[in-house]
Amino acid sequence: MRHSWKLKARINLSGKYGDALGVAVLTSIMVGALSILFSIASSLGLPASQSFLFDIFGLSDLTGQAFDPEIILEGIREILVFFVNQTWLLVLLLLLTFLIRPLYALLVGNVVRVGQDRWFLRAAHTDVAPPIGMMFSLFRRGEYGRTVGAMFYRAFWLFVWSLPPYLALILGTLPQQILIYFSLANRMPLTQGFILRIAKQTGLPLLFFSPLFFLLGLLFSFIFSIILIRKRYRYRMMTYVLADNPALGARR
Repeated sequence: MRHSWKLKARINLSGKYGDALGVAVLTSIMVGALSILFSIASSLGLPASQSFLFDIFGLSDLTGQAFDPEIILEGIREILVFFVNQTWLLVLLLLLTFLIRPLYALLVGNVVRVGQDRWFLRAAHTDVAPPIGMMFSLFRRGEYGRTVGAMFYRAFWLFVWSLPPYLALILGTLPQQILIYFSLANRMPLTQGFILRIAKQTGLPLLFFSPLFFLLGLLFSFIFSIILIRKRYRYRMMTYVLADNPALGARR
């Protein structure tokens, strides 16, 4: 049965590769529109930003000139003062990074992606290529809200399930990083006495600085990563389900 479906889809898609390529390219452009704009803006502003940073850090070019720590600290202070004085610029950057881009992906990019899958599903089961406008059909009233809600549901839970692997990795390796930092800063070997002193200074249990705790962090990170992969696999076909049944929304 599955083989016959794949064969029928391949036959129906023959002769529609130009339309399929156009749909795929248009989807990529619309989904990544903000990223493209940011890339263009950053490339246009790169020379000015390089000149600004070189002036702050006392560098005229990239000739391998050694960095002076005092100049670096002073440069960092000047950058902070610049952003504090240009509050509107800081707010704009924060909005673009943490609000506008996620909202665009949620309200536009995800809907277009589901619309692309709808186009391919229809093209795979009909003799005539569907109109390109079908990829925007989910913006209609009634289907749009449910599609956005379902994609938000998927993104939210994938984000939640992506936290445990990173948290386990960070918590498991952070004590070791603290040890390495203090060891390099004080130029002292990692002896048991040194570890005891760092544990007292940080107020952390001695167990946190043991190799066992480090290995447990890696182990739990690996386990949660497997769970995350499984969760992503469960949601892998969600766009196709929504493409055919947008009324489902986030109910399943």
